[in-house]
Amino acid sequence: MTVKRCVAILGAGPAGLSAALWLHNLGFEPRVLETNERAGGLQNLNFLANDWVLGQVGLHGPALAARFVEHARGAGITIATGIRPVRLDGAAGAFRLRLNDVSTLDCAALVIATGTRFRAEEVLAGVAGIADVPTGCIAYGPYAFADLDACAGKRVLVIGGGDNAFENVRLLAPKAAQLYLAMRSPPRA
Repeated sequence: MTVKRCVAILGAGPAGLSAALWLHNLGFEPRVLETNERAGGLQNLNFLANDWVLGQVGLHGPALAARFVEHARGAGITIATGIRPVRLDGAAGAFRLRLNDVSTLDCAALVIATGTRFRAEEVLAGVAGIADVPTGCIAYGPYAFADLDACAGKRVLVIGGGDNAFENVRLLAPKAAQLYLAMRSPPRA
């Protein structure tokens, strides 16, 4: 590996793996570093069939993640999991990443593809009265509505304005008696 051609990519989700494949195909030497023990990002939490990825009809997130990882590794792209940077030194063209496993990686460039994460209890922490809501009446994260039938005929409040919030509203619309979407700012899409 030559430092001039090495590009470190932080994050092994769809964006990081796509960036790695593009860089590889352009003649660079991508090195993908993922803090989690499993590559694939939040796709690993998507239990629903994802009909939004072209050519991948009916596959759920973990199956898509596995295909993304297989494609990248098949191209010879190095993916290291359980690794996170602890220090960055240098400048463009000559970076040195110090990693939590005490190793270093010298690279010409750095791509940050750390994506998004879902937020859970911290969103409602400090909200007056939240402690009085009975257990089981609040669900968090990607699996919040895994059992859509459990919401049938109920009033449901979805908090958030991101992709997952809108996806959950779309799935709940035919089930819930009343459905509310609360977000702190206007949607941008």
